[in-house]
Amino acid sequence: MKLFPTAYSEPGTKPGTLADVKNGHYSLHMMSYTPASLTERPEIEPAACYSFIKDSDITWIHVQGAPDSATLRTLSQAFDIHELYLEDILNTGHRAKLEVNEVHAFVILSLPRFENKQIVTEQVCLFLSDHTVVSFCTGELDPFLLVRERIRKPTSKHRQRGGDYLAYTLIDTIVDHAFPVVETLAEDIQVLEDKLLEKPEKAIVQEIYFLMRQLLLLRRRLWPQRDIVSQLQRDDNLELLADDTRIYLRDCYDHCVNITELLETYHEIASGMLDIYLSNATHRLNEVMRVLTVISVLFIPPTFLVGVYGMNFDPGASSLNMPELASPYGYLFVWIAIVGMMGGMLIYFRKKRWF
Repeated sequence: MKLFPTAYSEPGTKPGTLADVKNGHYSLHMMSYTPASLTERPEIEPAACYSFIKDSDITWIHVQGAPDSATLRTLSQAFDIHELYLEDILNTGHRAKLEVNEVHAFVILSLPRFENKQIVTEQVCLFLSDHTVVSFCTGELDPFLLVRERIRKPTSKHRQRGGDYLAYTLIDTIVDHAFPVVETLAEDIQVLEDKLLEKPEKAIVQEIYFLMRQLLLLRRRLWPQRDIVSQLQRDDNLELLADDTRIYLRDCYDHCVNITELLETYHEIASGMLDIYLSNATHRLNEVMRVLTVISVLFIPPTFLVGVYGMNFDPGASSLNMPELASPYGYLFVWIAIVGMMGGMLIYFRKKRWF
């Protein structure tokens, strides 16, 4: 799996060029509502979306999956979406960003989820105009099912508010999808800490590195979203957002800050776990080296002793030539000397707490 999966056009391609999606599957879901009415089309053709746009209604078009270039061009004509935005929608893997002009706002965010115990991020694009919100989400998982459930209730805030509140709800839903992922990472960290304290094995290093990589990749995707939400709530030139909606965006910004701080904290914990493992490995190596050193030191005097008596100079040639060779107890005396020296050194090492 790629570290940073990104789709892009060939170098030199004309800006706004839309490449056809191979084996792409997508679905369109439309909701148009007022405080007193609701029209919903779970499966709708792109060309039919324009007929539901009215000044008195809030229209939400959600595209789930990988739409082809023809669908994007149809939606572009209906909702006046710039061709560069279409290219960003089609070429996934972009960094979170916000584009604002007098009548439109275009937002790109990342939605993290787990797939085969690895974190993958889906790209979510939101196009906001006065009465219309068009959203695009890659992958098969539709993250806005609960939002639709709330819109279906006549007493919900969505039915009483404008399209800016709907856009806030979608952004907040995307941001909050990171909390379960971060919580799962926290559980993985706890499991690794328990393993590290009980039995620090070499395999744990791979798990720690994998966890740190996941945290870094997730941080890269989610950190810019904090700036995007901050810009949305502070940009006075963005007239599409009402002042009371900006209050909700401040709460969403707090969620972004909380998530990024958790990621930073967990990354520091993972780095500390790696340091603990390396310290344990160094400690174990020092223990082994100390034992080997003690053993080596214990055998140095006996080695010297047997080396001296291994010269075998004839005592008959001179009284100075190893008279112990002729002693009937010479061999026993050497063993007593060896055991005594080694025992004495062991007692000395124990007193010094070297062993």
